[in-house]
Amino acid sequence: IEFYGKVIDLEGNPVASAEVTYSAFNRFFDNSKTQTTTSDAKGYFAINDIKGGSIYVRVAKEGYYKIEESERSFGYAVPDENPAADDPDNPAIFKLRKHGKAEPLVKFGERWSRPRRIPRNGDAVGFDLLKGHRTSPGDAHIIVRAWSPKEKGSSDNAIIPYAWKFEMTAPNGGFVERVDEVDFIAPESGYVEKLSFEMLADADRWNDLGYQKDVFVKLKDGNYARLTFRYRPSKNREGDSFKIESYANPSGSRNLEYDPDLEIK
Repeated sequence: IEFYGKVIDLEGNPVASAEVTYSAFNRFFDNSKTQTTTSDAKGYFAINDIKGGSIYVRVAKEGYYKIEESERSFGYAVPDENPAADDPDNPAIFKLRKHGKAEPLVKFGERWSRPRRIPRNGDAVGFDLLKGHRTSPGDAHIIVRAWSPKEKGSSDNAIIPYAWKFEMTAPNGGFVERVDEVDFIAPESGYVEKLSFEMLADADRWNDLGYQKDVFVKLKDGNYARLTFRYRPSKNREGDSFKIESYANPSGSRNLEYDPDLEIK
């Protein structure tokens, strides 16, 4: 394989000394060993020490976020999603997003499974995103409710379709879906106070994998947060599972870029 690439940031500036990790597909059900190189002062790199039908390349550097354009595979002797990048005058372009200016944030992450589960009878469970714990619904930034039956299978443990519903509310605030995982600035408008999803037992495409989203949150006190959550119905009689990870800014700023060195404990 003869491969040429270039690493740039989102503004088109070259990224020097980026780590380039690569491996080749050279036999069925087995890839060659992973190897590394680095980009030069102008972001360029070349690979010519590996054999195979296709090559997978990934770039990374401290101080940058990996995005979709940070890794790809290329076909040589076998087809792949991208053609061979064997022309030094036309290198494959890889992109990294440079870290922005982070602010002090409150990080909160929990998984409610055993022994603590989300009740499945619609009882409200509140979360304070600035203090990082459960709280009463009246004091909560977000409130979670779920409805699902206790029995979710048959005697032979076969999965049988069943109805369930999930609801999350931000009292006097709201949610906006976060589409880009490296977008850290919460929007000023467009928030809805409630997110909900209902799975009908007779739905054409039924599954019990749950409901998950990545969202910005406008809190009732005027602050902002971003959070990822997942609700999943469980066969456990005690309740259903719920996982949350949030980053809240108590300053009123819409900037939600996180730096562990600045975390508010």
